[in-house]
Amino acid sequence: MSFNQPSQPIAPFQLLGDSLSQVAPVYVPLLIIASPALLINIAQNVLPIGVSSVLTLGYSVGVLPILTGTSIYFIYRYLKQGTADLSGAVNKALSQSGQLILGNFLYVLAVIVGFICLILPGIYLSVRWGFLLYAIVSQNCSAIDGFKYSSELVKGRWWRVFGSMLAIIPILLPVMFIAGIAGAIFARQPLIMAIISSIVGILAAPPIGMYYVKLFMRLQETANVPESV
Repeated sequence: MSFNQPSQPIAPFQLLGDSLSQVAPVYVPLLIIASPALLINIAQNVLPIGVSSVLTLGYSVGVLPILTGTSIYFIYRYLKQGTADLSGAVNKALSQSGQLILGNFLYVLAVIVGFICLILPGIYLSVRWGFLLYAIVSQNCSAIDGFKYSSELVKGRWWRVFGSMLAIIPILLPVMFIAGIAGAIFARQPLIMAIISSIVGILAAPPIGMYYVKLFMRLQETANVPESV
């Protein structure tokens, strides 16, 4: 697999503006996809620590990759065709659930090992393989091919992609601010604090998800990579 790497700019802030302006029609379906995170955070605060730890682990390993794949495919279809079907996106993610779970597990494992090895390798790998799940659902490929696809998209422009990934900071700052306020006000009421933080994070998830899919598609365009739906 080899792609040409032309010098067209990625224009992350243009992508961010476009994401904010285009997310409204699909905002509610994307909220639905992101909503299980609220239930997990509530469970962490009301269930015994052993039970909540097992539940959180199972969610992170077996459910979150499928939800992420659903969101990615839903947005990808919407941007490519102007319409998207939530049930179709769910079915698509479920049909590739094994590859999504495997790819995400290997990705997280590799990044954790990279961070243990003086942090910088973890940052490098998190960017190089950051579009693994995007490749799996959009290109209908295996986890291994997804790693290769993401690597080729980033190849020769790691710093530009890294900078582009940080362009969501303007969206994250209000989330962090509100979460900090909630933490200060409800420091002795962790359940309320977790609910507020989760709701704010979920509300920010649709434009962030839209941005990263648009970034993935821009990388495809500027690398002359074949696109499929």
